[in-house]
Amino acid sequence: MLDFTTALKEIEAKYKISEIKVNEILLWPYLRYVVGNILRVKILNKDSTEIKKKKFNSKLKKIYNLKYGILNIFKSCDAIFFSTSKERKFVGNFSISKNINEIYKRYDKPLLVEHAFEDEHFDIKSVSEKNIVSLSLIEILSSMIIKLNLLKFKLSGQDVINSINNRYGINIDLKKISLEFLSRYYLFKLFFKIKKPKILFITVWYGYGPVIKAAKDQGIKTVEIQHGSFNKSHYSYNMEQIIDSSHYPDYILTYSKKYVKFFNNKELILNNIFKPLAVGSFLENIKNNPPLKKDKFKEFKYIVSMSATTNESYLEYDFLRKLSNIFDNVLFIYLPRRNNDFKGAKNLFIAKKLTASDYLPISDLHITGRSSCMYEAAFFEKKTLIYTPFIELQSQIENLKMELNKYPSLYRFIEGDEDFGFILREELKNTFINLDELRSQNLYETDYNKNIKNFIKMISK
Repeated sequence: MLDFTTALKEIEAKYKISEIKVNEILLWPYLRYVVGNILRVKILNKDSTEIKKKKFNSKLKKIYNLKYGILNIFKSCDAIFFSTSKERKFVGNFSISKNINEIYKRYDKPLLVEHAFEDEHFDIKSVSEKNIVSLSLIEILSSMIIKLNLLKFKLSGQDVINSINNRYGINIDLKKISLEFLSRYYLFKLFFKIKKPKILFITVWYGYGPVIKAAKDQGIKTVEIQHGSFNKSHYSYNMEQIIDSSHYPDYILTYSKKYVKFFNNKELILNNIFKPLAVGSFLENIKNNPPLKKDKFKEFKYIVSMSATTNESYLEYDFLRKLSNIFDNVLFIYLPRRNNDFKGAKNLFIAKKLTASDYLPISDLHITGRSSCMYEAAFFEKKTLIYTPFIELQSQIENLKMELNKYPSLYRFIEGDEDFGFILREELKNTFINLDELRSQNLYETDYNKNIKNFIKMISK
């Protein structure tokens, strides 16, 4: 199987990526993520009519999303936030954008631009961040600009792309990608010119197209907020050659000093990007004030939760359902990432989507493939059984083992040919956590709220 990290390095070393431009804008920093994704993701063999139907339904949902908080777009703002509905979680009856909420609350006139994950937003009445608008507006306007041929553009570097396509057997459509980039770049730039924010916070710098570049070209400070774990194989952060720093955020707020160390590399420092500061996580607030008590499920001796990883989440649900048939005294809680029609049972509970951090504190054990919830579980002093058949790539398994095998009281890898039921029974008898392992892993900085307050004070000077 192709090592996409090595392939990206090879592309940057052998091909003239600085020649790939649209209207003289260097495109490779944006294109790098697209190419990495193409190299990583297996092509799905689906019927073309099914794909067309899915695209049509997506367009209808985007149009419906236009009204989502639309009046908020006319309000003045001092800070703009970009996030996704996927990063929401429920706190009681309200949903919060978990990684930005504490920062959002500290501004007088914040505005949240939210991407609708799988084209769905949460009920706006349940949303804590009231000044919110859907990113669908930009997405639809971008599509219209392209469809009506309103863009004047000049492409260069098609020969370089052709060579990359031939070498790796992929199909990068440079014109299509460039038009999408350019239309959104101009729209974001106009949006920022009208709104005049002093600062932009974003949860995934590479997930919203050219928003960072549009903001920096307007002189706006840009800050990424860490949303999950990553390592040297993550192709959105392992750049060894920066050809245009304007595509990348000025700062990044990390979970811990471990990630600060990750960003202290020569190329990033030289280009004055991704300046890291460890602030911790919203999980600290949950640990101090857990929303649920174990007494709610007192009829069961143990609670085992499983956080979703795979896109084919039915496989995980079916796996957990079979386990629930074996263990009568164990409550199994499935923690989904998406809406679903899964059925619960006496000892199988299907939680509301994106509520993992509510149930991990009351769990005795946690199961996953490679969800970053394994780190959240460790933070709550719970062990995770990592079931390798639910991990897509062998290289991912090997990297995780290299990272986590040194913490045996927090993580255990289970292979497909092992007796999972027997192992689960043995693990439930001994849920001891070595706190020295937890401390040495350095997952989250302490004093989250204080650190956020200090950062805002510093960057506002």
